[in-house]
Formats: sequence, structure tokens, C-alpha cells
Amino acid sequence: MRKRHLAFGLGLIGSVAFSLPANAQSSSAAAQAYPSCEGRTPSESDTEAAHKIYLAGKAQYDASDWAAAIAQFREAYRRDCTKPEILINLSRAYEFKGDKQEALNALQAFLDRVPPSHPDIGAVRARMANIQKQIDAEKKAGVPPPPIETKPTSKTEQPKSEQPQTRGHTVAPWVVAGIGGAAIIAGVVVYATKPKMPANCSGGSCYRSPDDESDAQLNADKDQAGKSRSQSTTGLIVGGAGIVVLAGGLIWHFLEHPNGSSASPNSSNGASAEKPTVTPAIGPGFAGLSFGGTF
Repeated sequence: MRKRHLAFGLGLIGSVAFSLPANAQSSSAAAQAYPSCEGRTPSESDTEAAHKIYLAGKAQYDASDWAAAIAQFREAYRRDCTKPEILINLSRAYEFKGDKQEALNALQAFLDRVPPSHPDIGAVRARMANIQKQIDAEKKAGVPPPPIETKPTSKTEQPKSEQPQTRGHTVAPWVVAGIGGAAIIAGVVVYATKPKMPANCSGGSCYRSPDDESDAQLNADKDQAGKSRSQSTTGLIVGGAGIVVLAGGLIWHFLEHPNGSSASPNSSNGASAEKPTVTPAIGPGFAGLSFGGTF
């Protein structure tokens, strides 16, 4: 009986001694990855920014975009280190991603940052024990650890070898030119199919020819003359507008930047200036070109 108690005590001491290096290693990694709040207090703007970043990370987490969620959660905690609860979500994202050691480090950082009376400590320790068992089992089975992530390139940085993607002219100017061509054809058709002007009508008025022409015939001549004049005017307007739109589409095409962007560097201050854009404009009683630009 005494031997059995002795063996049990030796086993307990061995298991504790075995777990101490792993816990110490995890605590050290957590301290490096998630610095404490000692000596620094987040400002109100940091807290607001952290909340927005956390919500963005939560949306990416719900979409199973683990890498993006991890980046957002880490940034949110960096902005506001007084919210260690972020580390729990961060650890789950790492766990789903397959990086169990980083999940363990995040949970260890949580334990290091919360008071002993925190209600989630028991559940966090149980999760850590479960994750550690999985890590030990994978090591025993010879499963290689996940690759080390490299620091993502800032959105404002561009590798020197990367060249901007180029593309040809857009199709929009040709669509506009096609509309202009169709308007020209329509104007010609309208003008060519106008009714013939009656011989007894000119200058907007009609007279009886011969003198005994009936009132009904005179009225018919007046209607035909009015249609002839209005259709002639409509054809000329539509055809003229079509010429302007066609020219605008061609000018747009030739002035369009070949890369699909009108921005060009400003040599004086390094800023980007936007070239003026040329687009056709059509409105009631107006047809022409519109020039504009932004900065």
C-alpha cells in the first residue's frame, strides 16, 4: 500500500515537472507577442478604433477568413490592451487555422492579463490543456508544425519588382461613338422621309391654289407643310447631335489614358494629379462635350 502511494506521488511530481517547461515557454511567448498594459493607457480614440477593428475581425471570423480575422484581432488588442477578452477570439481563430501553439500563447496571455477572480479562467485552462494534448499527440505522430507566417506587406508599400498592371482602352468611348453614329443615321432617315412641301405653301403660310380650292384641301396642305417643316427641323437636330456625340466618343478614346487611369505624377511635389476627362453631354436643347476632373 505504501509502495502504491509512493508510485502515485512520483508520477504526479513527474507530470508537473514535465508541464512546467511547456507552460514557461508559452508564458514567455505570450509576453513577447502580447505586451502588458503596464505604463500605458489607451486613449479614447484608440479604444474606438480598437472596437471598429474588432468588429471587422469578427465579420471575417464569421466568414471563416482566419488569417484576416487574426490580423484584425491582434491589431484591436494592440490598440486597446485593456480588453483581454479579444485574446479568446484570437485563440479560436488560430485554432481553426491550425496553429495550435499560437492559440495556446493567446490563451496564456489572457491568463496573464486578467485577475485571478475572472469567471473564464477555469474554461480557458481546460481549453489550454486540451490544446496542449493535441500538440503533444501531433509531435508524437510526427506531424510538422504550421509554417511561420511572415509579416504582411503594408497596404501603402509596393515591392520594387511589382509593376502596375496595364490594360488597353475601355469600350465606353466606342459605345458613345456608336450612339452618335446611330443618331446621325436616324436624323438622315427623318429628314429624308419628310412629306413634300405643297406647291402653294412657303414661308410658313399657304394660299388657295387654284382660287376655288376648298377649305378642307387648304387645311390639308397646311398640315402637310407643318409636318414637312417640323420633320426637317427634327432630322437636322438629331443628325447634328449625332455628329457631336460621335466626335465626343472619338476624342474620349484618344484622350483616354492607356492604363485606364488618368492620374499622372506631379513632378513638383510628388502628388498625383488627375487629367481632365472629356465626356459627351446631351440634354434638352443641348448637345456638346463636358470637361471635368478631380484631385
